[in-house]
Amino acid sequence: DVVIVDLKEMAGETAQLLECMEAQVATHRQQRLDELRPPSRIARNWYVVALAAPASGYLMYRLMKEKLWITLAVNTYAKLGEFFQEHMVEPFQYIFTELFTSHGRKKIHDHKALASTIDSLKGM
Repeated sequence: DVVIVDLKEMAGETAQLLECMEAQVATHRQQRLDELRPPSRIARNWYVVALAAPASGYLMYRLMKEKLWITLAVNTYAKLGEFFQEHMVEPFQYIFTELFTSHGRKKIHDHKALASTIDSLKGM
């Protein structure tokens, strides 16, 4: 037979037990989540690392040994400059000329084409 003498004391003990259980459950939940966490990107793609590391090492060795890195750097710089000029500078110059000066508008004689060009440039 169980006899409850002090109901408030029993409620306090039950509250303490519940708090301890919540702490334990939170700890166990975190441990389970740590075990179920997916592996890192390198662990998932180990074959890419296994193939890319030796290949890039050999490539770097050849570039350094035969001084090809200088040629590569010069060609890369030239191509990047050409790309920047072609895809960034020239379009911005055309847009600026068309929208803010009268020089660009004199080149187009067809008014319909001029209006569609201005609308498309404003849309950009």
